[in-house]
Amino acid sequence: RSSPDPIFVNRSVRAVVHPAMSTGKPSRSMRNQAIMNALRAKFAAPEWAWFEEVPNGTGGASRTRADGIAMNMWPSRGLEVAGFEVKVDRTDWKNEKKNPEKAETIARFCDRWWLVVDDLAVIGDHDVPGVWGIYLVKGGKVRVHREASEPDAAPMSRAFVAALLR
Repeated sequence: RSSPDPIFVNRSVRAVVHPAMSTGKPSRSMRNQAIMNALRAKFAAPEWAWFEEVPNGTGGASRTRADGIAMNMWPSRGLEVAGFEVKVDRTDWKNEKKNPEKAETIARFCDRWWLVVDDLAVIGDHDVPGVWGIYLVKGGKVRVHREASEPDAAPMSRAFVAALLR
């Protein structure tokens, strides 16, 4: 009996195997999901409010998205707003670098902006803008590789607040 695609049965170990796993390397989407899971865990309630795929505005004003935005909910910790751009391959990072204004449309509202990777080879340490921090995710843990600077964040526009809340 033949197995349906995209899953096949490896009869020697009696396991169901997805083709992306058959090479021993996780796919881009699996790596991205692992990073997002680690960020969700780190920036969790009640200390943080976590938002994913946040556009810079609503309706026709929406041109770009942040992979994640976290807002600290505790005044004693400064109510910090942090933004995140996740990259899992070098080509994606090179495309991001060609259009630096893209990230800035949202990063300007953040107290800190972070590039998040699971392998430093994706970015090369010297390719990252000076104000961006770098988080490295390994084994489900988020660790600071390079601290983000704290530029003066612009007040959030109503369009961005609407996008965040939506």
